[in-house]
Amino acid sequence: MENQLRDQLTSATKDFFLLLEEGDIGKWIDLWAEDGIDKKPYATGMFPEEIVGKKGIYDVWKVSVSVNGVKVPVRSDESTVVIPFFSELAPA
Repeated sequence: MENQLRDQLTSATKDFFLLLEEGDIGKWIDLWAEDGIDKKPYATGMFPEEIVGKKGIYDVWKVSVSVNGVKVPVRSDESTVVIPFFSELAPA
């Protein structure tokens, strides 16, 4: 069961960044649960520190972004994925 959870988290994380890179926010938002929470504990003010709900997440993220240099550690002991990354915003 532990490997299955890790595989699911790894797949969803890869899809998360691939869809962001492609700018396919329509498919990207489908990865989120209706009551999903997007937290950024070190928010710079560019995005809110916390966004609650699929609609709210979509409304904030529907800008075009380019994500580079992604390094994603996935731990199978939790159902939460913490992803440190750096990105450059590309003009829409």
